[in-house]
Amino acid sequence: MPASSRTARDRGAGRDARSPARERPPAARAGGAPAPARPPGRPRSEPARRAILGAALALLAEHGYRALTMERIAATAGVGKQTVYRWWPSKAAVVLTALGDHAEERIPLPDTGDGRADVTRFIRDTLAAWRGPAGPIVRALMAEAQLDPAFARLFREQLIDRRRAGFRALLVRARARGEIGPHADLELLMDLAYGAMWYRLLLDRAPLSAATAAAIARAVFAAGEAPTASGAARRKTRRTASTAALARGARAGALADRVAR
Repeated sequence: MPASSRTARDRGAGRDARSPARERPPAARAGGAPAPARPPGRPRSEPARRAILGAALALLAEHGYRALTMERIAATAGVGKQTVYRWWPSKAAVVLTALGDHAEERIPLPDTGDGRADVTRFIRDTLAAWRGPAGPIVRALMAEAQLDPAFARLFREQLIDRRRAGFRALLVRARARGEIGPHADLELLMDLAYGAMWYRLLLDRAPLSAATAAAIARAVFAAGEAPTASGAARRKTRRTASTAALARGARAGALADRVAR
């Protein structure tokens, strides 16, 4: 073989050796479907995640939302700032994730077969959490929501709506069992409960006690009372008594008018 041909062949072989290997298609699984690609990025470290969320709650309770920064969260958690930013885009996202996780751990959704007992326990556990470190944090976030419309939207979507969805599930079950009337306004019933709870939390007007929880639950179920024969009889009795009282008042007024004349 001529030397020039061998040289050209050698140069080509050298280029092939230096060229990066072409990417092979993913190996096919049974049935011809390609194997799933590995998700990009590092997997989350659960200890680091818990450290970040715990640091956010601790700093929030001590310094308030305005003083909270991603840098302080990272330093307190003992992780790099980029680790925090890799998992959450903002301090609001960190805080709301932390509070949501805290609520789901501390305030489960019971299912005892008794709607009022379930709602009582849900409210009682919520108030118990608010008596602890979560109370000042929730108050601070509610105050921040009045000042920052963007944060208010996140606060409502990522925390308030999540907890209302759990409460609503309890009321839906109670309604299915006939413990709440079929036409009861569940949103209004939740407003009645949360209105009393938030009022007591924000103004510190009365204890956030188990007795308070039981009283709120009683009020909710009284407002959403399912129509029953005994209930209808009680309402008829009340209407009859009211009508009789009005009639007596009218007669007394007529008599007084005649005496005056």
